[in-house]
Amino acid sequence: MDASTGRGLPPSKHFTIAVAVYALYGVLYLGAQHFPLREPTLAPHMELDYKIALSASWVWIYIAAYPFVPLALFYLKEQKYIYGYARSFIILTIGCTLIFGFWPTTLPRAPYPTDDSISGIALEWLRGLDAPTNCLPSLHVASSWHSTWWISKRNRFYGGVAALFTMMVIWSTFALKQHVIWDAITGTLACFLAIWLSYALEAKRSPV
Repeated sequence: MDASTGRGLPPSKHFTIAVAVYALYGVLYLGAQHFPLREPTLAPHMELDYKIALSASWVWIYIAAYPFVPLALFYLKEQKYIYGYARSFIILTIGCTLIFGFWPTTLPRAPYPTDDSISGIALEWLRGLDAPTNCLPSLHVASSWHSTWWISKRNRFYGGVAALFTMMVIWSTFALKQHVIWDAITGTLACFLAIWLSYALEAKRSPV
């Protein structure tokens, strides 16, 4: 897409926006994880959460959700979608980080030991990178829905495929005991609230 038309962005600017957005995400997420403002409490469980068994094979879907987020941003070409993605992702990150800071939650992993399968080793590696905190709302769920939303704005078919993938991501968070149902519910709500706030701020800035 020709950037001179105003509908797209030069690749260098597109890349700069991505670096800035994900750098902010990394700093805030890790900051809340390692420097909580109070002692983390157990994430609120439903009865169904206790009935879902650990299944390490879902770790590959969970890991695939990480590149899915930036790939969604780079899939967007129109300037309005790129800026909309960045604006709503920043709102989502800041909002969730505030919750992580003031109401930190955790999920103990001791009751769910891994095995020596390839998936089990990968899950143990994942656990070593990501502390069992920052549970509610689930940013894994929120960011997946967020990417799905913006993909669907550009192409409904790909948006549908992304939605199916996001539902698999949600189940992977349960199957790996990374999150519970309330984490996924609040992560979904946080995503769409952030998108709504983004549109509201843009409308206020540029009234029709």
